[in-house]
Amino acid sequence: MDSGHDALWVLPSVTPTRALRFAHAAPVTDPIFGGKFTGAYVLSSRLVNLAPQAMATAKSGARKVGRLNDEIDDGSVAWDNLPPNGDRPNSIAEDPEWVMLTWPNPVTINGLASLGIGYSAAEVQIYRGPANILPNVAPDSDWKTIQTVSGLRNIYPGVLPVNWIDMGGAVNTLAI
Repeated sequence: MDSGHDALWVLPSVTPTRALRFAHAAPVTDPIFGGKFTGAYVLSSRLVNLAPQAMATAKSGARKVGRLNDEIDDGSVAWDNLPPNGDRPNSIAEDPEWVMLTWPNPVTINGLASLGIGYSAAEVQIYRGPANILPNVAPDSDWKTIQTVSGLRNIYPGVLPVNWIDMGGAVNTLAI
C-alpha cells in the first residue's frame, strides 16, 4: 500500500507572491524518480500542526491510536473504533466515542483540520481539571465544550479531504 505523508509548510510571515511552484528533484539514488502532488491549501493565515507534538489516546481502537496524529495518510487502515471482530459498538448517543490529544505543556489553538473523517458531528472539548489528574480518567465535569459541529462529511474520494473546525478565536488548553 502506498501511504503518503500530509505536510504543513509555513512560509515566512511576509511572502508576497503571484505564484507557487512545487518541484521534485530526485537524486540519482532514488528508487522512484517520479513525484506525486495531490493538491494544496494555500492560506493567508500562518498555521502550525501541533498534533504530532501530542500524545494521542482514544476510548476505543488503542491498537491504531498512533495513527491519529502521525501525519501519514493511512487510507483504509487509519484509526477506527470498530473492534477487530467487526462488531458495531453501542449506540454513540448511549456510549460516545472520544479521541484525545494531550500535550506536556499548554498550547493555544484557533481551530482544527480534521482529515478523512468517519463522523458527521462532534464536540470539541478542553480539559479544565486539576493538573494531578490524567485527562483520560477525569470526570466529564472537568471538561468544557468549546465548539459543537455538525454536518461534517467524509469527502472521499476527493482530494485533500479536510473539514475545518474554527474555534472562533484563540483557546488555551489550560485556561480556567
